[in-house]
Amino acid sequence: MPLYRRTRLMVALAATSGGILAWKLNSNSAVRPLTDLEKGLLAQNSRFDWNALYSDGVTVLPEALSIDDIKRFKESTAYNHSLRYLEMKLRRVESGGTRDSAKLSNTSSTKLRRENIEGTSGRFHRTVFDLDSMKILESFEENWKDMVSKYLNNKNVDEHNDGTNRIVLSQLQLLVSAPESVDQFFHQDNARKGLTILIPLEDVAMDMGPTQLLPGTHLLSEAYAGERRWDRSMLDATRQAVGRSLQAGPLRASLKAGTAVVYDGRVLHRGLANRSQIPRPVLVYRYDLFEYPPPQAGILRTTAMRFFGYTLNTLCQLNHLLSSINRME
Repeated sequence: MPLYRRTRLMVALAATSGGILAWKLNSNSAVRPLTDLEKGLLAQNSRFDWNALYSDGVTVLPEALSIDDIKRFKESTAYNHSLRYLEMKLRRVESGGTRDSAKLSNTSSTKLRRENIEGTSGRFHRTVFDLDSMKILESFEENWKDMVSKYLNNKNVDEHNDGTNRIVLSQLQLLVSAPESVDQFFHQDNARKGLTILIPLEDVAMDMGPTQLLPGTHLLSEAYAGERRWDRSMLDATRQAVGRSLQAGPLRASLKAGTAVVYDGRVLHRGLANRSQIPRPVLVYRYDLFEYPPPQAGILRTTAMRFFGYTLNTLCQLNHLLSSINRME
């Protein structure tokens, strides 16, 4: 077996075994103190930062949507149907059933169920939109299309010679995290370079289950996806990714409504549990290159990355705790 294949297998096995031990140590992610990166993100003067996007794989886009934009979408059929469906589900839970056992009988309810898919328990994904709602969502893209083009095409070339768009909107969804929704597992949106724009439609407090990201982990995937030359060690790429995450610390995107978190699709991330009594609705726009549709990863890689994320998150929390103790001394 070639050396680079053995290295990949060793990293995958190490991440998986270490992640199993760390899995149960991540339940306090929503209540730990803020890291310096989070404090900067939450500051009133936070701004879009190209350097952060390249080095950390994460930045923010203030006022990606205006108050009027949000109001316009909240008046749409798609948004109101999703909230109506969530209310119906929660009403059945409160009456003694469970979210899994809740049955919706009439035709209208059946349609709502098909349009709002429950992934991880308590998270409802709408990817089907009526024409009027879709027009509203498409109009929002004007606010960031140049940024997407610049990041995914350094030469700002959006088309092949045959006229096919090189950058594609690979996913557009309204995601609503209900109260008592659980933690997601760590994952990537794509193993190849892409860009995700996540926009909260309500102010997101820490107990509402903000998206958690591990800055720098996109560097790991650059090597694994073959975007770097093979004369660089896989372990060296892992060291860079881990070092950057330890330096920056895990990031929880607790943001004002309309301020987007923008991240490279290769960054490991997850949605945290919503421990509040308020639903967390967000819009998710995901852009990828035409040549590399997501996910560009099999079961082994996905599983390894999941547990690698748990392990790295635990190491980051321990590092943050030790740094806090040292500062007190």
